[in-house]
Amino acid sequence: MNLTPDDLQRQVLDSVGRILDRHCDPQRVRGLVERGEHDDALYADLAEAGFLDLATAGAGPLEAALVG
Repeated sequence: MNLTPDDLQRQVLDSVGRILDRHCDPQRVRGLVERGEHDDALYADLAEAGFLDLATAGAGPLEAALVG
């Protein structure tokens, strides 16, 4: 069994990683949790990049699991 990510999976991981790097520094996340807030900007960026409907957009379940 080959567990090495293929090119598409690496692209998904890299893209999601860049989005999370912009939105999820520990101080920001801690503040959101303490205030009980939802990160609308993160949600919007993930949606704009197409990651919220990845499983229905032609990618497989593994690619969707990489984002989840």
